[in-house]
Amino acid sequence: MLFLKKKLLVLFLVINVFIFVGVSSKIENNNYATQSNEIDEYMDLEELNTDDLIVLIVDNELDYIKLFSSVELGIEKFKVNNKYYGELSNREDANECLENMIDRNIKTHEAMFLLNILEGNYHLNETIQGTRDYIYAPNGTVINYAVYKNNSIQPSQYESYHSEIVEEFPSLVNSCISPANDAYNCHSYAWYMQNASSNHYWISYPNSYLNDDSYYEVANVQYGDILCYYAVGYHPINNNTLVYGPYISHSAIIVDDNNFDITNNDTLPNVDLISKWGEYGVYEHNGDECPYGNRDTEFQYVKAYRPKTNYSCTLSLYGSTINKPFDTTLPETNIHKYEMYELNVNYSKNYQITVSSSYPLNVRLYDCHMQAIINNPTNTYNNGTYSVLINPSMTTGIYYLRVCYQNLSNNGIIHTNIVCHNHSYTYTWVSYIQHRQSCSCGVTGLRAHIVSPDAYNSGQMYATCLLCGGNALVNNYNKSQNIYPSTINGSFMLPNGVIVIVEEDIEAYIEGTLVFNYPTSQMMNNSIGSIFRQNFLY
Repeated sequence: MLFLKKKLLVLFLVINVFIFVGVSSKIENNNYATQSNEIDEYMDLEELNTDDLIVLIVDNELDYIKLFSSVELGIEKFKVNNKYYGELSNREDANECLENMIDRNIKTHEAMFLLNILEGNYHLNETIQGTRDYIYAPNGTVINYAVYKNNSIQPSQYESYHSEIVEEFPSLVNSCISPANDAYNCHSYAWYMQNASSNHYWISYPNSYLNDDSYYEVANVQYGDILCYYAVGYHPINNNTLVYGPYISHSAIIVDDNNFDITNNDTLPNVDLISKWGEYGVYEHNGDECPYGNRDTEFQYVKAYRPKTNYSCTLSLYGSTINKPFDTTLPETNIHKYEMYELNVNYSKNYQITVSSSYPLNVRLYDCHMQAIINNPTNTYNNGTYSVLINPSMTTGIYYLRVCYQNLSNNGIIHTNIVCHNHSYTYTWVSYIQHRQSCSCGVTGLRAHIVSPDAYNSGQMYATCLLCGGNALVNNYNKSQNIYPSTINGSFMLPNGVIVIVEEDIEAYIEGTLVFNYPTSQMMNNSIGSIFRQNFLY
């Protein structure tokens, strides 16, 4: 039995301790004149000599490892899914050729690393590019396998990373939501945070979110649920020990189920997902349009998960006050020490949420993806009662409100009250492009002036803002409306931010729910030419 087949790749590696570079060949050695880009991948593999087969694998195939949440897992996946590795493992001279390449003048550290991966005897002992840090599940459990990292991928590399994905999945050419980033991975994106600029955690396995009852399994999926791909095979656990069994190979967020049957893998193409692909970018794709489903020979099934809640509250009354009081008792014996409320918001409104008790509180509001919404909560103390007040603007959909004590040893009754609040703003002119809006509830902020189409078309340098009555600069710009971001009703935004607004959009502007779409010729592109977002809220 060959060494390659017999010996498991038990590697003492750290996530992303190597970086692939764009050179013509990773093995720069004159002894191997045939470069991988000269080899026809469709030719009979048996026609390739073993040296050329190794060059082909090192140059073109091992990037596959970067699609997974650890180097160890990527290597195991590569071993079972790559046809070239399968051919190499059957060559009688494989070990001899690998050892000869390693012993000769290999010019790059990366080539040495990759060749040793193929031989199966590489033990890496280098500085960890990432530090152990603590993040928590909603239930308060520390997330195991979480490492804090900084992104090392440069903007100049985005094109190369995206091209590798498009080469394998041509339909995803315009589906990149966020570019390559090796600071976070699929599990971190789905379970922890979708903000690419703020997420610095690489989570090898998301089991902690499931083991402490923060989430529960669902059979009927909906928007915002997390879909997990389960495979059966060798995978690393504590101290990178390889074990055989089922594990979560990928996590994704569901955006549309399209009659998807979670019990039938053949219906995976029916579900639309957003997910991060290893250190590659974030992509919108269907359930089988990725390396983790039926393309993986070890893939077995998928499961869907949703945040576990203690109470569901529907906020459905529009145009008047909603008053939803509810209490919860956190006894000393409560193992979780928190309550999670599901808020089903049927109308986009401004809300006032007040949580109070006899001890200091910790209150968090999440969207349907369990992403924390920062609302600058106000903490007060009056006559023995501690209160937390937040004033979120929530659009239609599912939200989660988590309440608990700051000191988990406290116990007692927590009162929660949700009121639908209609802001009554006053407007004060600040500059030729903005005014300040203020409400008696304390909400204040700068907003762009809005002017009528007639005032814009008058030919004057300034137009009167419909809200503050001050002058707004409007006449330094091209009159062609189709070059500006616009709404479906015909309002549009000038380059300085001033909005030429139609009457139908004024209420949405005041509520903060006005949606602008970019014209086709002016869409916001990222550096690789893929569209991140085609519309935005104002």
